[in-house]
Amino acid sequence: MGVGALEYPAEFQGAAEKTLNKLAVSKIITLTSTYDHRVIQGAYSGEFLKTIHELLLGKEGFFEEVFEALRIPYKPIQWSSDVQVNPEDEVNKVARIQQLIHAFRVRGHLMASVDPLEYKMRTHPDLEIETHGLTLWDLDREWPTGGFGARTP
Repeated sequence: MGVGALEYPAEFQGAAEKTLNKLAVSKIITLTSTYDHRVIQGAYSGEFLKTIHELLLGKEGFFEEVFEALRIPYKPIQWSSDVQVNPEDEVNKVARIQQLIHAFRVRGHLMASVDPLEYKMRTHPDLEIETHGLTLWDLDREWPTGGFGARTP
């Protein structure tokens, strides 16, 4: 199996364009190959690598199927490009984060798995970060939230 692309390095693929320009990161050719070239050759090799790359980005419900097969009772977070913002200037995003925190306080019990004998996929649209206009990249950032989480702003 292999993955190859003319793309930004893996650690920067979701970075905002502003961040890429600031760090002077450019696209590179990456090819990782662990499959037998005697089986998949020529143009089919490129198509195979493209398909693997798309699946790893979550296309065609790939991770939903993996979560279902592994009986993980949550919806996987979708990959998306980062939108870099300054937390002090982006009041709107901070408000959305506060809405998400409030949603977990009010509706978080709907995601609780209290029956150890039954597997059930639990979702609620108000508890998904995408509903609040956030991405998976926002999960690693610190935001001023006005004292949420026993921290002062």
